[in-house]
Amino acid sequence: MHKMLKKALLLEDAYFEAHIDEAINSNQRWVDFMDDCVIFAVLDEVVTNNPLLLLHPSCYDSVSHPKMPPLKIKPSLIEGIEILN
Repeated sequence: MHKMLKKALLLEDAYFEAHIDEAINSNQRWVDFMDDCVIFAVLDEVVTNNPLLLLHPSCYDSVSHPKMPPLKIKPSLIEGIEILN
């Protein structure tokens, strides 16, 4: 299930990269994709035993830059889930 969902999400991601306007308009396909991404993140944490990390909104602009330095992990307001800031 993990591999199947990952494959489907990668295809949807490619679709929305090519049709960014549909993501901006938040149509039902986009909403479903976002929901599935959250489900996959939790499933991936369980299957791989890697902790789920949340990204602080202030970091969104710099995430895609290839030369970005590693983010420091800081405690979050949600007990048990760390947040990257």
